[in-house]
Amino acid sequence: MSDFISGKYVISEGSIDDDFTSDTCIISYELATADDISVGDKITLINPNDEEKTYELEVTGIYKQEEDEDSEMGSMFSNSANMIITNKTVSKKISDDDEALRVTLSPTFVLTSKDVIEDFTKEVEDKGLSEYYSVENNLDLINSETASITNVSNFALVFLIVTLIIGGVVLFVLNMINVRERKYEIGVLRTIGMKKSLVCSQFVVELLIVYI
Repeated sequence: MSDFISGKYVISEGSIDDDFTSDTCIISYELATADDISVGDKITLINPNDEEKTYELEVTGIYKQEEDEDSEMGSMFSNSANMIITNKTVSKKISDDDEALRVTLSPTFVLTSKDVIEDFTKEVEDKGLSEYYSVENNLDLINSETASITNVSNFALVFLIVTLIIGGVVLFVLNMINVRERKYEIGVLRTIGMKKSLVCSQFVVELLIVYI
């Protein structure tokens, strides 16, 4: 379904049956055109190992693969040209009839947070996951793809801290120079009775205004 969500495949006729227990399927536009198949028609799959075992599927939809603008090959050579998409019930029925057939099932779950991966894995195993199946995640891939963003974020944070430190030192030095240059003003304020705390507060407020 991810190919349909991403827009790689697009339904051109019919629809995908939402009953995932029925014997239905969707096929590619190329396959439908080559064999003159329409929505509502039924196709028969024959087991090459035992031709007596057949499976009749109703075509509920026809899909197209969006052409790659950089590709010079025609649509008849697309990856989806001979692909029949059906549900898990049909594939399980076929695999149960013939142990020689290899069936690979790869269900995908979208988790909202990486913090629940371990709990999710444990829950799946507790619910009876067969030992022949494994639970994998793409956390390593996500971390590698977002590593550059993390590095930029860390660099920006370090740069901000360094800038603030340098700015604080510069303001402190400027304020010390300012105090020395304004000795006469300070002396006048103290002479008229202003407290040291008020004089200090005046310089602190001026410094905060400059800092902001």
